[in-house]
Amino acid sequence: LIVLSGGSLAFYWWSVSSLFPLAARGAWLPFAQGRLWIASYLDWFALGMLLAVGSAWTSRGGQLPPGVRLLAAMPWISWALAGAAFAAVLQFGMPTVAFDEGSPIQMLALKIGMGWTAFFLVLPAVLGDQRSGWSRQALSLRPLAAIGAVSYGIYLWHIIVVGLLRKYTLAGIVPAQFRVWWPTTVAISVVLGTV
Repeated sequence: LIVLSGGSLAFYWWSVSSLFPLAARGAWLPFAQGRLWIASYLDWFALGMLLAVGSAWTSRGGQLPPGVRLLAAMPWISWALAGAAFAAVLQFGMPTVAFDEGSPIQMLALKIGMGWTAFFLVLPAVLGDQRSGWSRQALSLRPLAAIGAVSYGIYLWHIIVVGLLRKYTLAGIVPAQFRVWWPTTVAISVVLGTV
């Protein structure tokens, strides 16, 4: 998983960096869009697989390392780490204008920070005691369970919806405002994710 993550981050860096002429100039293969390719997200996949391995390990009677057990038993610590990862990303001065992607360092920091933010947010839900805690009771509510059942579909569709919104924003049809983009992306992605 470490090699997978390292390779993914190297590929992502290569695809967003102007150090490589093919990435900056584009060629017969759209290297400039490499950050959208699946190879760029294998580090997130590795983090998810790490949680899946931990879950499978504990379901077979295995013991998690003490630090991981603490994060699973006390969700607020894991969520504080998620908040810290998110706050660290903000320190890189992320662009606030739509489609201003920032420097390669900012983009890499965003990618790494968002991966760890998500990891620490879901760790207690995946590895914690499944029978206790208010967060698990809230997640078992019917509307949230229904969204959880289609969440992978939502994840798969949202990037396509964002791409279309970007196209229509550049054409002047949709305003480049988060308050328009976010609810539109969520609504369309939920509908498409349930199909």
